[in-house]
Parts: sequence; structure tokens; C-alpha cells
Amino acid sequence: MDRKKSLTIALAAACQAVCFAAQAGNPDDSAGSGQIQSVWVNPGFLTRHFERDKGLKENNYGLGVQVALSQTHSAIAGEFRNSDDACSRYLAWIWQPYHIGPARLGLLAGGIDGYPRMQNGGWFPVVIPVVSFEYKSVGVNFTVVPGYQDKLHGAVAAQFKLRVR
Repeated sequence: MDRKKSLTIALAAACQAVCFAAQAGNPDDSAGSGQIQSVWVNPGFLTRHFERDKGLKENNYGLGVQVALSQTHSAIAGEFRNSDDACSRYLAWIWQPYHIGPARLGLLAGGIDGYPRMQNGGWFPVVIPVVSFEYKSVGVNFTVVPGYQDKLHGAVAAQFKLRVR
């Protein structure tokens, strides 16, 4: 499958997921209102790889946007220089139903591309845990990315973000 077709499918799936989530509407969660709760921008990721001897890039700068529809549901997309020093794009849905003090816990599900040994750099699905902390206009998302054979490098990543709305 070529990149353009893969991107189109990933975008269509993300749009469909947003529509389903908005229609599902939990009475305790305003995701069903269709109103944007907040908008965040981020400069990419800081990463700490499990395989320290591989010389992987850990300052994964880029630009991303996270749109929160509620305390539980967000859409996120962006582009960054990945650990292999190639350009990656991502598009995902964040679902965080658990709240412990200031922390929100859940899953990120979506697609990512740009890893040369994974699908020849094409899009592939991801589902990873995410923990978020937000205070007024600053926040951070933490994720754990599992390694996969010699194609994807495992790491812990931090994505700092700034609220713009």
C-alpha cells in the first residue's frame, strides 16, 4: 500500500473514531457536546531508550497539536524527527478514563509512520499507555513505547505541551 493511500485510510479512521466517541457521550463527560475544551501545542518528544548502546536520537523535536474534547478524550497529531533521525508523522486518539490526583491514565491508539525498518517507513498502528499531568497552561504526556524486533526501539518518552486555548 502506498504512503498516500495509507495516510488517507489513517485519517479516515481517526475521523470516524472522533465521530463515534462524540456520539457515545458519557453523561459525566462532555466529549459528546462536540465542543473543544482545550488546545495544546508541543515541540516533539524527549526520549530515553532502553537500548543505550545503539546511538539513537533522543531529542525528537517537531510540532504537534492535542485537542481535548473532555477530561477523558483527546485527538493528537504531529510530526517529529524520530529515534532513527527520520521524519515521523502521527495521528491518534487519547482515552484517559482514570484520574488519580493530578494524573490522568489511559491509552493512545492511532497510527505513525517514518520508521525505516517498520513497514518500510509506512504507516502502522500503535496502542500505548499514556499518563498526563496538566497545570494551568503547561502539561506533559508520558508514554512507554515497546521495542519490536529490530524494527522499533523501546523507550520512555515525555512530550511537554503548552496550552494555547
